[in-house]
Amino acid sequence: MGFDLSRNSIVLSESERDLLKELCVKHGVSTAMLEDLLKVEKEYQLKERRFGIYEKLRQIIEAY
Repeated sequence: MGFDLSRNSIVLSESERDLLKELCVKHGVSTAMLEDLLKVEKEYQLKERRFGIYEKLRQIIEAY
């Protein structure tokens, strides 16, 4: 899994995307929501302070 900074999106291989879809269907989770959550995590991954991450994650979960 990588991250395309120019598009602010997660770059998944085909097998990773297939696995993600399979797990989302199995557990009744929106694939789009999970991708949005992963984007936020990736955005905050290298920050020294992750202030605000929980609020962003909560907003995404509530939006779905």
